Amino acid sequence: MLHNKDIAIISPVTLINIGLKQILTDYFSAGNITVYTDTEYFLSKSPEKYDLYFTFPDTFLLHYDFFLPRKGKTILLTDCSYPQTDFSNIEYQLCIRSEQNSLIEQLQNLIERTCQKFSNESQEELSPREIGYYNS
Repeated sequence: MLHNKDIAIISPVTLINIGLKQILTDYFSAGNITVYTDTEYFLSKSPEKYDLYFTFPDTFLLHYDFFLPRKGKTILLTDCSYPQTDFSNIEYQLCIRSEQNSLIEQLQNLIERTCQKFSNESQEELSPREIGYYNS
C-alpha cells in the first residue's frame, strides 16, 4: 500500500519515531521512510519531495507556510486526551495515546483515505500527450 511512497516523520520524540516507523513498515509495507528529529534540518533537505508527512500540531503551526498547502498529505500526531488547539480543519489526525490495535486501525483508515486521494490526484493530472494536444 505504501511501498512506493516517500514518507517523512518529523518529530523530536525518538521513541514515537521508532515505533511509528516500525508499524508503517510491518503493517503497511512502507518502503522509504525518513525520520527527522529536527524540523529545520527537514526543511533544508528538499521537504516537498515526500508523499506523506507525520508531524505534531506544534510543528504544523510553527511551519504553517510549508504544511498548509500539504495538509492533505499531512497526518497530525495528536494527544487526544486534551485538545489544545482546534485542528478540525485538518482531515488526517492520529491519536498517539491509543492502544496498539486502535492505532493500527486508525492508520489503516488514514492511509486508505490518503491513498485514495493520491489516486484521484493522479487521475486528474494530464499526460504529456494530453498536454501537447491542449497546447496545439
